[in-house]
Amino acid sequence: MNWQSRAGPIRALVCDWHRTVAKSDWLAWCYLRAISALCRNVLGAPLGARIASLMTATSIDWPEIAFAARSALVSVRTEIRLIPHLGEFDQAVSFKKRLDYETPVFCWLERNAVDYDLVIEIGANIGVYSVQLSRALLCATDPIL
Repeated sequence: MNWQSRAGPIRALVCDWHRTVAKSDWLAWCYLRAISALCRNVLGAPLGARIASLMTATSIDWPEIAFAARSALVSVRTEIRLIPHLGEFDQAVSFKKRLDYETPVFCWLERNAVDYDLVIEIGANIGVYSVQLSRALLCATDPIL
């Protein structure tokens, strides 16, 4: 039996384990913090992404957990802090040190925003572009309004 044929039962077992842990607010908080630290500091991005996929399966009803803000790289040089929310795009910062959400857009803004006299960002969600633009433009001499 190869590893691929064992993956189905192992995935099911892990999801069952997560459903059990998710029934307790305290245990879920402890478990998610431990897995987050393991993924971000030991396992690295590829394995962390796979574990995040298992952690956030739609069949698992995690309790509402207030996570602390985490630093994440959004482009080549710009690092921002986000509070992760399970089930949202920003959950990735719980498991990886890089936010892969719209990376080409962030890279373009990092390179080109300073070339403009005025940048208008109309936030429609949590302000991730506003934070990234403010970081990118901090090096510019003009104030940010």
